[in-house]
Amino acid sequence: MNPIQEKAKKGAWTDKVLFSDYGVKGYVDTKYICKILGPVNNPVNVEIAKMLCLEAICLATLNAGKKDYTCLLTFIDNIRKSYQAL
Repeated sequence: MNPIQEKAKKGAWTDKVLFSDYGVKGYVDTKYICKILGPVNNPVNVEIAKMLCLEAICLATLNAGKKDYTCLLTFIDNIRKSYQAL
């Protein structure tokens, strides 16, 4: 969760390096979360991981000297869009 908090403090939703995204977007991507979960990868654990990501983003935003809500609002908007698609 530390990389997410560090990037969210800076409002770095995306930080592309070649073909990888090292911003918050890259860390909260479902494919990346599934890869990190490995053998315990299942839909429930992915949802729990996303909730923990949201918590890390919220804490980083609240603790930042300059409040930048870019990551928080983008993450929430992406979650909303994914549920509307169901």
